[in-house]
Amino acid sequence: MLKLFRGWSRTRTPAPEPSPPSPLESHSLLFGADSAKQVAAAEIRTVVVIGNCIAEGIAEGLCTSKATSMFRFVVLPIHTTSLHDTASLKLMAEASHVFVQQFDDIDLSAVNALVAPDCAVFSFPSLAMHDLWPFDSANGYRDDIAQTVAQDRIRHFDGALASLREIEPDKKKRIARYSELDFPLASKIDSVAKAQTRFLQQIDERSDCKIGRFIERNRRERQLFYSSHHPTQLVFQELCAYCLGKLGCQSAVPVRLEADGWKDWSVPVHPLIARRLGIVWAQEATRYRYCTLGDITWREWVEAYVEAFG
Repeated sequence: MLKLFRGWSRTRTPAPEPSPPSPLESHSLLFGADSAKQVAAAEIRTVVVIGNCIAEGIAEGLCTSKATSMFRFVVLPIHTTSLHDTASLKLMAEASHVFVQQFDDIDLSAVNALVAPDCAVFSFPSLAMHDLWPFDSANGYRDDIAQTVAQDRIRHFDGALASLREIEPDKKKRIARYSELDFPLASKIDSVAKAQTRFLQQIDERSDCKIGRFIERNRRERQLFYSSHHPTQLVFQELCAYCLGKLGCQSAVPVRLEADGWKDWSVPVHPLIARRLGIVWAQEATRYRYCTLGDITWREWVEAYVEAFG
């Protein structure tokens, strides 16, 4: 299913993986028949952004810049759409530019084979911030009980709390031990942090985007991720600036706070982990917007988790 973006903004429906809008199959659906004729006359060029939710965020940001009025942006969500679907093949054949998110199972040479000879193909990194949430499922830590309990308050699962459930039956003591990082899994924090540093270096080696350098330089003073795989608007600004440069546009990307929908699902950061990593913006009193719980501190989030799953 393809997603078309051009001169159109929306507010995300809160969800851990926000759902994209309904597909728009033609310019006439978006602007009306007269506008569709104007688009054809102006020879709007097609830019395809291949990837996951990060690709969607890039397309949303790019379509707000006045400098991109001669482009339409279409997202090809690789987790639901094949590059070899009939619609995808047609789209790739007409593209003037393609931006491909770096996945191990996507070969740039395969993408180049699907586009016109004069189409410019660029890559941009997949992003993650594992060391702020070292015990979540993105790092391979499961909470089988939490993931099978029917409830709608907690949508992010914590492997440390799962392990503590087994070794500390008393809930108050369990929360206290988590607060103090007094459990075996805590020994993994430093190794995850080292892996995160290597990851940021490696994504810059694979692309001239240099977003890893930006993240490493700013992550201690500014919140750049709301959860392991959902960047903030600040990161999207940098990604969009990179794409604008590749499109030959010099204009800045406007800040669009209404598109920063993942803020509504901010996963609180353990204050002691933040301190160990030198993160100054995440402290005991820091409040995070978690849609089903409101504005909460890290401890309040842990208490809600234990209440929900035992």
